[in-house]
Amino acid sequence: MKNQVFFFGAGASISEGGLPTSKLLFESLKNPRVDHRLVSSIIRFLKDLFSIENINGLKSAKCLPSFEELLTIVDVAILKQEEFSDYWVTENLWEIRKALVYCVAAILRIMIEGKTDDLVVKYHRKFIENIFRVDANINNEAISFISLNYDILLDSAIFDLHEGKRWDVDYGIKFSSTFMLDNCSQF
Repeated sequence: MKNQVFFFGAGASISEGGLPTSKLLFESLKNPRVDHRLVSSIIRFLKDLFSIENINGLKSAKCLPSFEELLTIVDVAILKQEEFSDYWVTENLWEIRKALVYCVAAILRIMIEGKTDDLVVKYHRKFIENIFRVDANINNEAISFISLNYDILLDSAIFDLHEGKRWDVDYGIKFSSTFMLDNCSQF
């Protein structure tokens, strides 16, 4: 089989409950299973920089800056070594960056864990099943997936359906653990 590349554009996960990152962030700020310390720091950031006083009173994610906007202004400030206030200095901006990423990752995990196999990654699983049904002995190095989505629905479909099979996963970027925030010096 020749090498194949499958491209998943932004929005490919919407039909399976994948939410835009802004909605994920919004949901994480209200979910009691997400680390309260990190949620509190994001709430303080939103209050200090955007004068958003009552997160719980907001009706939708549209009332907040988007996840991408928040991450961008934080990243630019860190890269330029700029500070927003006496409190929002580089060290605290690193912490808010980690908190933003953690909250989105945490709510994704909660969403996936909270659903049965039939409800989550249904279409992604069917897609992966169909690819590997064509040739059960397919060389996993012959297939590449490119996804523009923050969610892990495609990853879950691949790993869940082919447990025990060795996957050479190259995400193309360096990752850090969002669950070891205290030990993380940079992303």
